[in-house]
Amino acid sequence: MLIAGLFSPASLSAQVPPVVSAISSTPRPATIGTTVTFTATASDADGDVLTYSWTFGDGTMPTPPATTATTTHAFASEGHFQVTCQVSDGVITRSRTRIQTVYEPFTTAPPAASATIVFDAGRNRVWTVNPDAGSIAAIDAGTLVKLFEVPVGRDPRSLALAPDGSVWVSCQRDSQVHVLSGTDGSSIATIALPYGCGPIGIAMAPNGAACYVAASAAGTLLRFDTATRALTGTLALGPTPRAIAISGDSSRILVTRFISPVDHGEVWEVAASSFTRTRTHLLAFDTGEGGDNATAGRGVPNYLMHVTISPDGRQAWIGAKKDNTARGLLRDGKPLGFESTVRSIICRIDLQANAELLPRRRDNDDRELPAAICFTPLGDYAFVAFQGNNRIDVIDSYSNARYATAIDPASLAPQGLCLDPLGSRLYVQGYLSRSVSAYDVSAVTQADAPTATLLGTTPTVASEPLTPQVLIGKRVFYNAADPRMGSSGYISCATCHLDGGHDGRVFDFSDRGEGFRNTTTLHGKRGTGHGRVHWTANFDEIQDFEHACRTDFGGTGFISDAQFAIGTRNQPLGESKAGLSADLDAMAAYVTSLNSIPSSPNRSPTGALTSAGSSGRAVFRRMNCQACHGGADFTDSASGLLHDVGTLKPTSGKRLNGPLSRLDTPTLLGLSDTAPYLHDGSAATLDDVFLQAPAGSAHGLVADLGAADRWALVSFLAQIDGSEPIVQPADRQLSVAVTRDGSPFAVLMALAPEHAPPGDVAAASRIFPALSADVTYTVTFGMSASMLATGLPDRSREGSWPALAILGMLAALTLTLNGLPGSHRGRALILMLGCLISSTAMSSCGSSGGGGIASPIQLSLSGTVTDGGSPTAGVAVDLTDGLGQVLATGTTRTDGTFLFAGIQTTLADVRLVVRRR
Repeated sequence: MLIAGLFSPASLSAQVPPVVSAISSTPRPATIGTTVTFTATASDADGDVLTYSWTFGDGTMPTPPATTATTTHAFASEGHFQVTCQVSDGVITRSRTRIQTVYEPFTTAPPAASATIVFDAGRNRVWTVNPDAGSIAAIDAGTLVKLFEVPVGRDPRSLALAPDGSVWVSCQRDSQVHVLSGTDGSSIATIALPYGCGPIGIAMAPNGAACYVAASAAGTLLRFDTATRALTGTLALGPTPRAIAISGDSSRILVTRFISPVDHGEVWEVAASSFTRTRTHLLAFDTGEGGDNATAGRGVPNYLMHVTISPDGRQAWIGAKKDNTARGLLRDGKPLGFESTVRSIICRIDLQANAELLPRRRDNDDRELPAAICFTPLGDYAFVAFQGNNRIDVIDSYSNARYATAIDPASLAPQGLCLDPLGSRLYVQGYLSRSVSAYDVSAVTQADAPTATLLGTTPTVASEPLTPQVLIGKRVFYNAADPRMGSSGYISCATCHLDGGHDGRVFDFSDRGEGFRNTTTLHGKRGTGHGRVHWTANFDEIQDFEHACRTDFGGTGFISDAQFAIGTRNQPLGESKAGLSADLDAMAAYVTSLNSIPSSPNRSPTGALTSAGSSGRAVFRRMNCQACHGGADFTDSASGLLHDVGTLKPTSGKRLNGPLSRLDTPTLLGLSDTAPYLHDGSAATLDDVFLQAPAGSAHGLVADLGAADRWALVSFLAQIDGSEPIVQPADRQLSVAVTRDGSPFAVLMALAPEHAPPGDVAAASRIFPALSADVTYTVTFGMSASMLATGLPDRSREGSWPALAILGMLAALTLTLNGLPGSHRGRALILMLGCLISSTAMSSCGSSGGGGIASPIQLSLSGTVTDGGSPTAGVAVDLTDGLGQVLATGTTRTDGTFLFAGIQTTLADVRLVVRRR
C-alpha cells in the first residue's frame, strides 16, 4: 500500500534502457549447415536482468527470451542473413543486427576466366592489355607504380598467367598469341595462329595443363600445351566464340557465342578430357510477361561479352545485352523507344542442372553493356563493370539485387576487373581512360558496407596511338552516360557497333521512317568513305547521327536546339552539321578512322585465295558482279547510285519516310564477318543470298549456275578481305541485235544515266559528262539500205552525251559499243526505235510524249551483252515507251543473252534500255 506523501514523482528514477554494443558470430562467414555461434554484448545501467531473443533472417522462428547472451544456429541455404538480437530489461527493448554470410563450399581450385586484366599473386602485380596501343602493362599492386609497358601484336584482347609464370596474350588482328616473361615482359615466343582466326578470349586451365584460345573469326576453340606451347587441338564451335570460363577442376570449358542466333543466346560447353562439345546452354528470348516498361523488356540475349564461374562452381554468370527484336510498327505495332530497344542483362546458368536460371536473370535498369564480372572470394557479391556507364555496380549473388553502385564514376569504358586474393582491392581496367584504378573494397567483401575508396589511378599507355580528336570521338562513341548521347544510360553507338563492328540484329525501324534493317559493320568504311551510309543511303555525313541521338536514343543532342533548327539542318541529307559541335565532329573523326578490314579466316594459311576462291573470282567477273561490287571498296556506293536487286519486301518499309524503290550497294570487304546478309537480314548465309533471290534478278542468276560455280563464287565472297586485289569493272562491250517484223524503222542510240526517266533524255544529258575519246562503236546492218550515220558528238562540250543516229530502211541491225569504261557503269545504253523513215516519224523519236501510230507494231528483240568478250549475266534489259511505261523487263541470262518476243505497242517511241544492276 502506498502512503500518500511518502513518495513524490520526482523521487522516482527514470528507467534506463539496455545498451546493445555489439553482436559477434563465429564462424563468419560460414558454409551451409555449419553451426554458427552468436554472442551479444549488452549492459544495463539499472542492473536489471536482461533477456535475449534472436531472429536469424532465414524464415525460422525467433528464439524465446533467455538470460544467456549466446545462441547457435545452422543455416540451410546460402545468403546474407540479417541476424537480429533483441535485448530487454523487462520494460524497454533494444536491438542490434549483424549480417551473417552463408555460402556454398568452394571448389578445390578457383575457376578461371578470360580477362583483360589479371592479378599476379606470385609477384604482387597487375597485368592489363592496351588494345589500341598494341601493348600490355605491368603494375605494382601495392604502390600502383607502372613497372613497364611492352609492345605485343595488334589489338591485344586478353591475357592469362601460365604455371611457369609467363604471360600469354591474345592479339586479335595479328592472329597471334604472344608469350612474355612474367619478370620483365620480354618476349619468349610468338605463336602464329591460323590466318585471320581473330583470337579474343584466352584462359589457362586451373590445373595448368592447357591454355585455351577462342578464335572468334574462325569459330573455333584452340588448345595448347602450356609446357611445350604446341597446338594440341582445334574444335569447331560456331560463329563468334569470345569469352572463356573453366571450372575449378579443369574439366569443363564454357565459351560464349558473342553474336547470338535470332531467337536465343548460346554458351557452348566443352569437355576438357575429350576436347569435344558436350552441350549448348541456351539463353532464352525474353518474352516479357509484363511487356516492355521502364524497368524491363523483351528481347534476345546478344553480345555475350563475359562469362565467369562462381567460386562454388555451381553457376556461370554471363554479361550481355538484350535486343528487342519483338518490337516495332511492323512487328507488334509499337514504336521502339530509348528504354525498349536495347537493355543490359546478366544471365545465370545452373551448372548442376545444366539449364539457364531464367527467374534469376537480371535486367539492369539504366545500364548499358556489362563488360566484366568479378566475384568476391566467397562468391557472395559480384562486381559488374558497365562499359557505357563508366561505373561499377555490386550485385548481391543471393538476392540478385543491386547492393550498391560502389564506383561511380569509374574509369572510362571499364572492360576488365580483378581482385586481390583477399578481396580487399579491386582493380579496374579503363579501356578509354588508358588506365588501371585501384579501390579499397574490403567493406563490401566483408559485408559491412557498400562502399569503395579510390586508392589511385595508374596510366598504362605511354604513347597514345590515336590523334587527340579521334580519341575524344571514340570516348563519345562509347559513352552511354552522356545525356547528349541518350537518355538514362541505355544506349551509345558502341551498343550495336562494339569496336566498330555489328551485332547481327535486324531491328524494325519503321517508326524512324525506314523498315527492317540489318546492323552493318563500320569496319573499313572510313565513315562516309564508301559514300552515304545505311542501307538506304539516308545520311551523307556521320554528324547526321545527331538525329539518332535526339530522336531514337532520347538524348539532348550535341548541337544546340537553335543551331539544329536553322534551314534544313534538322533533316538528314540537309545542310551540313559539321563544325557545330567539337564532340560530334570528334565522333565523326573516330568513325572515319575505321579504315581496316578483318582478315578472312577462309583464305589459305598464307593469306592467298584458296583454289575454290580463285575459281570463284573468275565466276565473279563472268557474272559481272563487279558492275556494282567493283573498285577498291567493292561497292559503287560512292557514285550515289541505288539499285533494286529484287530484295525489297513490304517489311523493307521506307526511305526517309518516303517511298523505297532501291538500296545502297553494300561492300563485300570482310563479308565473312557480317552475317546475316541483305538489308533485312533475310539471308542467313551467302548461299542464301542467291538461292532466295527472285528468278531473273541479278542475284537470282547465280542460282542458275551449276553447283560447282555457285559454291566457288560463295567461297570467293567469303574470302574477300583487305588483302584482296581490286576487281575493277572492266571496259564494256555491248552487242545488241535488234530485229522486228513489218516496216523498216529508225534507230537513235544514246548513253544515259540508268535511273533517267525514259522520256527525259535531255535532262539525263545534263547530268553525266561525255565519254572519253577511246569509246568506239560498230554498226552491222542486216540488209542493204541507204542510211545516214552520225557519230559521237563534240566531247569537249560538258554535258554532252554519246548519241548515234541511224536512219535507213532497216529490218535488223547489230550495234556494238566498245571500250565503255567501268567508271560509267551507272549509265544505260538506250536504243530509241522509230516506226517509219519520215520527218514526222523522226520528230516523234525521242519525244517525251511518245508519238502515236495508226496501227500496232510488233517487235521481236534479242541481244547479247558481253564484258571483255565474255557473256555477261545479270544485265537488266527493259523495253519502255516514250511515256515511261515499262512494256517488258528482263535480265541477261548466264550466257549473256536476252529476248523479247511479240511485243506490241501503238507508240512510235519505243526504247530498249540496257543497264547494269
